[in-house]
Parts: sequence; C-alpha cells; structure tokens
Amino acid sequence: MKIKSMLSKIVDSYSKNNIIKVIFVFMIIFSISFFVTSTFEYVNYGDRLWNFQFTYKLYNGSLIYKEVEIITTPLYFILELLFFKIFCPNYLIVHILNTIINTFMYFCVYEIFKSFVKSKRKSIVYTAIIMFLTRFILYDGGAYTSLAITFYLLGVLLKIKNKSNCVTDGIILFLIFFSKQNVAVYYALSLLCEYLVLKKEKKIESLKNLIKSFMIFGGFVLCFLVFLSINNILSDFISCCFFGVKEFTKNFKVNAYIIVGIAIILFGIAMMRKYKKIKVKDSKIKLIFVYSIFMLLTSYPIIDELHISFGIMLYTIVTVILADIIIKSIVIRKMVKIAVYAFFMIIFTSSLIANIIYINYYKVIDCKYEIYRGSYLYGNTYTQEQLEKVINYIKNQDKKVVIISCKTAIYNNILKENNGIFDMPFLGNLGKDGEEGLIKKIANLKNTYILITKDEKEMLWQESKKARKYIMENYKQKDEIGYFIVYETN
Repeated sequence: MKIKSMLSKIVDSYSKNNIIKVIFVFMIIFSISFFVTSTFEYVNYGDRLWNFQFTYKLYNGSLIYKEVEIITTPLYFILELLFFKIFCPNYLIVHILNTIINTFMYFCVYEIFKSFVKSKRKSIVYTAIIMFLTRFILYDGGAYTSLAITFYLLGVLLKIKNKSNCVTDGIILFLIFFSKQNVAVYYALSLLCEYLVLKKEKKIESLKNLIKSFMIFGGFVLCFLVFLSINNILSDFISCCFFGVKEFTKNFKVNAYIIVGIAIILFGIAMMRKYKKIKVKDSKIKLIFVYSIFMLLTSYPIIDELHISFGIMLYTIVTVILADIIIKSIVIRKMVKIAVYAFFMIIFTSSLIANIIYINYYKVIDCKYEIYRGSYLYGNTYTQEQLEKVINYIKNQDKKVVIISCKTAIYNNILKENNGIFDMPFLGNLGKDGEEGLIKKIANLKNTYILITKDEKEMLWQESKKARKYIMENYKQKDEIGYFIVYETN
C-alpha cells in the first residue's frame, strides 16, 4: 500500500501539463534526429554506427571490454542492449532510445529555466534557444554523453529546488560515472567547489557531507569493480576506459563551431559583470555557474560541434538567465506570448507531419538488412548495391578477411563479425598499448586479407595513419573492391 501511495503522489505531482510537454519535446527531437540521420547522413560512418556496432556485438554474445573495446562505462550500452532484446536490433530502436534520453535532458533544461524565470512561456522559449544552439546533439544522437549530461543537469536541478543531499549527490555522481567516466570527474570537481567554496560558512558540516557523498559514490563503484573482477574483465575495463586517454589527446581538433562557443562564453562573462553591478544576489546563480564552468571541460579533447554543444549547455543556460534578469524590464509580455504560441503551432505541426511521413515511409520501403531500418542505408538502392559488392566479396574468399577502417561496422554488423581492435582503429580507442599494439596485432595476422580505405583523404582524421602505412609497406596489394584496397598477409 505504501508503494502504491508513493506512486500516486508522484503521478499527482507530475502534472498533465508536464507530460504533454515531454511528449511535445519527444516529437520534436525524434523528427529532427530521424530526418537528419536517415536523409543527410550520406557518409558511411558516425557515432551512431559505432555505438550500434558495440551493442550489436554484445547482443550477439561478445563480452564487453574483453571482446568489445568500448571506451566508456557501460550504462548506455546496457540500456541499448535491453531495448534490442525487448524489441529488435535496428536503427529505429536506437533513434527511439536516444530521443528518450535527449527528451529528458532538454526537459531538465526547461525545469532549470522555470526555477529562475518563473514564467512557463519564457522557459519554453529559452529551452528552444538552447536546443537550437546545441542542435548537433539532435543530429548525432548524443548517446552515452547525452545520458551523462542528463544526470549532470538532474543533479543541478535537484540542488536548485533544494531537494539534494549527500545521498542524492553520491547517487547522481555514480550515475554520471556509470554513463561516462570523464563527465563524473567534472561533476565531482563541481561538488568539491560547491561544498568547500560556496558553503564556506558551514565548512565542517560541508566537508562531512562531501565525504559522505564520495563514500556513497565509492561504494557503488566498488560494487561495479567487484562485478568486473568476478567476470574477469576488470583489467580490460581499465585498459579500454582509462589507459587509452593519453593517446586520445592526439585527437585534439578545432572546428569552426568553436567560435560560437567562445562568443557565448564572452557574452556570459559580460552578463556576469553586469549582474554584479546591479547587485542582485542569488546563491543559486553562483551554484549553477560553478557547475557550468566544469561542464565546459566536456568539450575536450575533441572540440567539434557535438562536444562543444555538450560543453556550453549549462553555461548558456546561466547566460540566458542572467540576460533575463538584466533586461526583463524591457521584455514585452504580449510579444513573448505571441512568439510562444507561434513557435508551438509551427514546430508541433511540422513535427507531427514529419513523424507521420517517416512512419509511413519506413513501412513500405524494402531493405535486405533489417538492422539498418531507420538509417541512411535503409531504402537507398545505390548504397545497398555498393554494400552488397563488398559483402559478397568477403563471403567468397578462402581466407579470413579483416577490414581496418572507420566504415568497418557497416559490413561487420551484417556479417556478425567481431575482429576486436581492428573494427575501430581510432586513436584513444586502442587501449593501453595504443597504435603500437594495433601494429603488433596486424603483424601477427596470418593467412588473411586486409581491407583498408582506398583514398587516404577519405579516412577519418581519428584513424591510425601509422597502421595504414605499415600495411602498405609490409604486405602485397591483391585487389580493389568498393572503397577498399585489399592486401594479403603471408
């Protein structure tokens, strides 16, 4: 009875309006995500493909970390595997899972805004601004990083609403760690700064609570490590998730989108200076600012559109809140109201139409490979023909065939092959032995055909150029097929 009473209270407290908003946000995210991935993802690689490959290997019986070189902690892949087993393994299911995660992430953004600006209408508009500025998350899906950031934002939201304590802090920290380990480091630093700097008037009590939070977090982590040890994959987990970090820093990449991030940071600094001058004191503003500063670190080391979108999210929220406080005297209420209703009508109608079109479209078209339902491969006759050429070539060989390319997953998902480290030869994904370990494994291949990308310019910038060079210098070219050159080992 107690459980039933608690559930009814939760349902009652969670108003119908909020449920409608969650559904609304889900529809928007799903239509944008689905449209971009199924229509414009013409390049045959990307995070969705690689994450799908990891989970599909687990679905087919491979052991995480030992046989599947996942470089993050496993919560997202556990959820995706669960979805695969409940429904079926295909891209459409991945879209749905990522949309659910991103829906709750942006709903946390909305709730944070509502806690400060007190206006539901303005909170909706401001959330739409955040969605636009971080739209690359919708394009890419976000996956495990979205999951970690969702928990990060949830932790901040609980603090703003005064519903957090040392227990919730420890649990949230573990959930972030269990989603993506480096984001947990930034959240832990935020906790440290909050307890020791923002709560300096209660230093002893704050220190005790901080220690309790870390002890709770440590207890969960210890249980996780014991589980890994019992299953004999602890050393593989450490190798994949931690020892590859030093090599991952070689992936440092500056994208044009960094200008947007810098502009937002500078604007935020200007707002903070103005905020100090008008002498409006709010400890919650300081708190959210601290957490936003550490979240910026999630952009490193790959400073591209996706990672910048995650990094600037909370900082942009703070900046918009400050701007609202400073210029609210000149905000015309009727204009905001009209803008919100217009936004609702346009986005809701277009999302509804888009989702109906996609559902009908993917009902009628044909695809030989069901796992790619809902992807750029599904229904694309030319792409399927090119794919079929390579698949048939591999099947008709009398030797083992290994593809070492950013596009490997496309073929191996169909063949249900798992060639370990060769399937994703990226700097930072190669474990403790790095590029040298990859080259040693290539050198040990016997009686094998190796397929590498024909044109070096088509290689992903994160791929190992050393491995490609080693193959070309030490093995004899045998053939060409599709995107690939074929080399034969001894």
